[in-house]
Amino acid sequence: MLSANHPMPPAEKIQEAAKHLRDTKDAAVLASVLLTNPDIFVSGDKDLHTPVVRALARVDKH
Repeated sequence: MLSANHPMPPAEKIQEAAKHLRDTKDAAVLASVLLTNPDIFVSGDKDLHTPVVRALARVDKH
């Protein structure tokens, strides 16, 4: 559930992120990662472990 502390990324950022993904349902997650620029992003979702996504953000499975 989203709250004021965890808003959705802007629609245009989600649309941009979707261009890099096979499964566009993951676009809000990738957009959030790209907006916040964390040191590392942990996900077990295989669609977020592609070479394209890894070129955009540091993703780890652990």
